[in-house]
Amino acid sequence: MKGHLDILFESLNIYKSITYKKTKHKMLHPGKSAQIVFNNKIIGHIGCLNPEIVLDLNLKNEPIVFEIDYSILNNRIAHNFKELNYFPSSRRDISILLPLDIEINTIIRSINSLNINELSDVLVFDIYEGKSIQSKKKSISLGLIFQSKSRTLTDEQIDEFMTNINQHIQSTFEITIRK
Repeated sequence: MKGHLDILFESLNIYKSITYKKTKHKMLHPGKSAQIVFNNKIIGHIGCLNPEIVLDLNLKNEPIVFEIDYSILNNRIAHNFKELNYFPSSRRDISILLPLDIEINTIIRSINSLNINELSDVLVFDIYEGKSIQSKKKSISLGLIFQSKSRTLTDEQIDEFMTNINQHIQSTFEITIRK
């Protein structure tokens, strides 16, 4: 569900201003809920439905729910148009093992802080926590899209960008790059 919200926020050009902060909410599962924060203002909540409510409703699964105060977003949404690019893009994927308490947005912001002009987008395409992952860790996979406005990028140039990104996030965070 969070991935779907991230896609919505990305389409509204506000993804970089959104954070998720752990919280307690009476309708949501304690420990499996978060506030949705936009520019330091709470605009909603996301999480698993409270187990007591799940039992009362006799549900077989634990639904994930969210609420957003759209009126706050509506005042901030700007329609931005990008000039079409004539040069091809190239995607490289990276999988990272990181502690549960590190937010994915933090990793993405750190990558964007490198100011690689040719890095046009960073997409989250997989998040996994489970049996094959160490305790208190999660695995995320990111797609990094590279594209120049003035030339076709070579594999060597993209490899250099990837090396810089890998070194940066490994030295900044307590993470492991998965091979």
